[in-house]
Amino acid sequence: MEMTQEMIIEIQNEVFGDKEWPYLKERLCMLYKKAMELVAISEEVSVLTEIKELEKLQRRDTVKVLRFYGNITPEDIIGDYSKTAFLLAKKRKEKGCTSLLAEYMRKVFLDIVSSPDFSKVITFPKYKKIISESILDYNYASGGSETMSLRLGTGVFI
Repeated sequence: MEMTQEMIIEIQNEVFGDKEWPYLKERLCMLYKKAMELVAISEEVSVLTEIKELEKLQRRDTVKVLRFYGNITPEDIIGDYSKTAFLLAKKRKEKGCTSLLAEYMRKVFLDIVSSPDFSKVITFPKYKKIISESILDYNYASGGSETMSLRLGTGVFI
């Protein structure tokens, strides 16, 4: 399933209102476009609903950092995927429901961090830990594992 312009506009209007936010579309595409390509048509509504719920949780933080999306770095991308993983895992921990979106985002995240553009970034111990914790969070959120990340277990986001 492709993430269409209509989906982006729907998320933007429902979560962020009618105001035009610079780089919002770029952020939504960066985070969700590849994951949506993996989604079956029968799962589209469910995954889109998860995206909206997730974006509502992050709305205030997202608006604060949108201006940086004109010059996004690999570190920023890892940070966004990491925060998303944490929030999805936190939702499962608090509400007990697994996330279909988490499984797709985990696959995309693994592809991203194994790409040549990220080879220098992932050699830093800080990013190795963040990547590892994010993978654990995506696995836990999707129901693929009962093992929580250290940051989810302690409640401290790194």
